Amino acid sequence: MPRPKGSRKNRNSQGPKMDLFLTATTPPPAANESLDVTKSSSDANNDEATQSAADTRLSHGTDSEDFPSGLSDESVSFLREVRRMIQEDVQEEIRKVGADVLTIKDGMNNLTMKVDSLGPRVTEAEARISRIEDDNKLQTDQMHSMVNTLSQLQSRLEYYENYSRRNNLRLRGVPEGQGDGQNETDCIQNILKCLFKDTGESVENISIERAHRVPTGATRDQRRTFPRYIVVRFLRFTDREKVRLRAMRTGNFLWNGAQVDFFPDFTKEVQEKRRRFAEVKRACAAKGLRYSMQFPAILWINIGGQRQRFEDPTAAQKAIDSQQ
Repeated sequence: MPRPKGSRKNRNSQGPKMDLFLTATTPPPAANESLDVTKSSSDANNDEATQSAADTRLSHGTDSEDFPSGLSDESVSFLREVRRMIQEDVQEEIRKVGADVLTIKDGMNNLTMKVDSLGPRVTEAEARISRIEDDNKLQTDQMHSMVNTLSQLQSRLEYYENYSRRNNLRLRGVPEGQGDGQNETDCIQNILKCLFKDTGESVENISIERAHRVPTGATRDQRRTFPRYIVVRFLRFTDREKVRLRAMRTGNFLWNGAQVDFFPDFTKEVQEKRRRFAEVKRACAAKGLRYSMQFPAILWINIGGQRQRFEDPTAAQKAIDSQQ
């Protein structure tokens, strides 16, 4: 049935009566008209049949008792048409909501399927991550073991290199040109004779295996501010110790007007470690404390009648400063 012309104007002209009618005649939504997204095509047919029956009742005036009394037939007919249109609008909205709910449900089902399909992939990824973590832990343990082994090997290598130099002495301050080339050994013999001159001991039994200047990479034409070191290798360790101890007792030793100092021949690493105790040694000498160095870089100091061991120069300096 087509909508009557001017329905909106007539609806507005009714005023409070129309509001009362809408309040009294608009039926509440039935329970079976809620958001039931599983309604089948048969339920839709039943709804159409119910609507047709309602229209029939309206056309025959069976629901006229729902309207306020005193209304004309034209008003009743108009109100019936308005109610029918409202019911159609409500049912249309319900159908739209139901369609939207079905769409949302289909989307949720699709998402559920996708999430379910991700389960095996997540399990596989977790297994891979677990294997990677185990491999990483194994490699980390192996790396730590290799680092420890490398440190031990480096310590052994440093020890053996210094052990191979145990028969060597370094001489500092010997002027250049006093024994170049093959005459370096003769130069050292002359120095030893001068060193043991006052003792009456013979140096003929001290065997020198070889002696040479430490190369610096500089050419002969370049002027040096200080003469190069001479490395002397003795045939026997006892000879080396005999010369070192004699030089230590002599203190300031002069040869041909130049001061010559004697040092053990250590690697650069050991020399650097020992050089850290230079200030501590000077402090011990200033306070008259006896000290000695142990390989590789351990300082022993007699403090208060006790011989104390130091591997850290800072701790040694604090111990000396506390001594009055």
